[in-house]
Amino acid sequence: MGKYDGQPLPRGIHKYTTADRVRVMDLHYSADPVKDPENEAGFRWYQSQLSGYPGGAAGAKWRQEMEIDFEVLSGDKVFPDWMELESEIACDPFNVPEEWAVYAGYDYGTACNASFIPIAFAADDEMYQIDEISEPGLSVPEQARLIKAKPYWHRVRGIVGDPSIWRRNQSSVGEERLLSVGEMFENEGIYMDRGRNEPGVDMAFVALLQGYLWDRKLDPKFKIFSHCAKTLRCFRNLRKKQHSTAYAIANQDNPEGVVQKNIDEFDALKYILLSRGFEAPEAVECMPGTWGWWADQIEKKSRRERQYLR
Repeated sequence: MGKYDGQPLPRGIHKYTTADRVRVMDLHYSADPVKDPENEAGFRWYQSQLSGYPGGAAGAKWRQEMEIDFEVLSGDKVFPDWMELESEIACDPFNVPEEWAVYAGYDYGTACNASFIPIAFAADDEMYQIDEISEPGLSVPEQARLIKAKPYWHRVRGIVGDPSIWRRNQSSVGEERLLSVGEMFENEGIYMDRGRNEPGVDMAFVALLQGYLWDRKLDPKFKIFSHCAKTLRCFRNLRKKQHSTAYAIANQDNPEGVVQKNIDEFDALKYILLSRGFEAPEAVECMPGTWGWWADQIEKKSRRERQYLR
């Protein structure tokens, strides 16, 4: 706890020196006897304050604001047993046989990471993430050069990308019109299909991982080379969205979704693995008006017409 003028610091007061030698003193609420949970008045105050914080004393908001714990992350872990799971999923790199097909997922980013994730398929039930390119602040030409410099580039049979990269919102030298990031990649000789990212897709991907690809911890169908540190860290820190109100907590109204922060590698994997046609155990409800919804309507109409012709 430290000392102040040679005496032990009072309860609720902590001091320390940061790595860059800045002296800091924390003042915790327990320093005030009226708010100290160890006495009756303080305990009543403590209980009254907890009711307004999602998740109570264990919630990230309380831990950050009241316990001065700025390292805590919001929400429950998507994979609470990740450390055990990672020991089975992470594998030593090996020379990938030339006949194995390689496909990749891509998630666009500027301030956050732009992630290109290649997967080698030995079979439909045996696949490996063999590499990761996940860097912030790179232009499309810089990303294209990194991707095409990889020794496996000539074996990539398809890339599935973030659907937002087809919005025409990029200016380019020598072009009179705005281009999309997808078109800019095409100018570099890299072609991508559009992935799925409508509401519900994140949790459908989690269900695919938990229910099929990682259903047996001792024999996972999808493994990740151990040098893909950013991808492994992404899964280690992946969190579910937290309750936003005390009412939601009381009614156990669990939000379905993943916290959208530092999940670039997760997104890139989502685009490619969901495109492979695995039977995900959780169906995705497409929002009306989205391309996925229109595709469903066309398929339903086609089925009705086939039934009528019979």
